[in-house]
Amino acid sequence: MRIKNGSDATVTIKSKRAEMRRLEIEYPISVLDAETLLSLRHSGLIEKTRFIVPWRGHRWEVDVFSGDSDGLVIAEIELRHEDEAFDRPPWLGIEITLQSQYHNGSLARRPFRQWATY
Repeated sequence: MRIKNGSDATVTIKSKRAEMRRLEIEYPISVLDAETLLSLRHSGLIEKTRFIVPWRGHRWEVDVFSGDSDGLVIAEIELRHEDEAFDRPPWLGIEITLQSQYHNGSLARRPFRQWATY
């Protein structure tokens, strides 16, 4: 569930496996329905602000987390196919695609601020 600007809401269904390609389907729903469904959750709430960053012909979604995952920033690119070439922006960090602990479901159960720091 995602509520944007307090007036738009969506429900997103994603495939479970941490692979390069994941099925993702998103549907608009009412804010009231989103709030009701969020109240039924069994784990934490993911709080983040999403920024859209165009870079050399591609669109990056940069999520800056707050709340229990404060300090975490994740960038994601949508490609037309897995082998599509793209330029890595200089601000891009390590590759985390196959690391499931970065998925929203995992972060809801074990937020970034609970991870050990070294």
